[in-house]
Formats: sequence, structure tokens, C-alpha cells
Amino acid sequence: FFFFEARDKSRNSERRIMAATGERDWIVFHGDDPNKQLASGNGIDSLKAALPDDQCRFALYRCQGWLVRLHWKGPNCSAIKKVKSNGKLGGFSSSHPDSKTTVEVLAKGPLTDEAIWDRVKPGSGSKVIDDA
Repeated sequence: FFFFEARDKSRNSERRIMAATGERDWIVFHGDDPNKQLASGNGIDSLKAALPDDQCRFALYRCQGWLVRLHWKGPNCSAIKKVKSNGKLGGFSSSHPDSKTTVEVLAKGPLTDEAIWDRVKPGSGSKVIDDA
């Protein structure tokens, strides 16, 4: 029962972002509890501000009409937090089936609309955004 209740909460969050009229809408979820919504907004700069350097987070982001899942792993985040968050990725992905792609984000500097689109557009290769 809990699984379906949590999934319904995630789907409600997803419907809110999908119903938003503005491109670049986002919702950030906790890295240990991907059903716990922490913040929402519009634009890449405000999304970056909502991503703590020492934590992991999941996010939904509207880019070029696509709903993209982002998996943030802050540069100052401990290895154990990253491992725990990786374990939650499958649940987050299945809770948001309308988004077909997850992009791993390791740095804020290169996190732009263009970088996200480059990782999700048809024929793209890497699904990682980092400083390298």
C-alpha cells in the first residue's frame, strides 16, 4: 500500500510540472526520499540555487518540451550519500514514467538548458553533466 501511496504523490507532483505553462519548470525531490518534494520553480538559475553542494537530489525539469529526470550529486557530497541516492534512482525513475531519460548532474557550472538538451536529444551519447 505504501508504494502506491508514494507513487501517487510523485505522480501528483509530476502532473503539476507537466501542467505548468512555462518552459523550464522544475521540481526538486529529496535524494534519500524521492517522493518528498522540497522545492519548485522556473529557470535553470533557480534550479541550481536549489541544489546543495553537499547533498544528492532528484529533479524533474522541462526542457525543449521534454520532461527530464535529473540526478544531482553535489561535488561536496559524501560517497555514502551518493551510494544511498543511487539505490533510490530506480524508484524515482519508475515513479515518473512520463520522463524517459535520467541525466546525472555532478557540477552546477556546466548545468545549462543546452547541456540538458544535448544529453537527452535523439542520438545523444553521454547522460552525464560534469566539469570534465
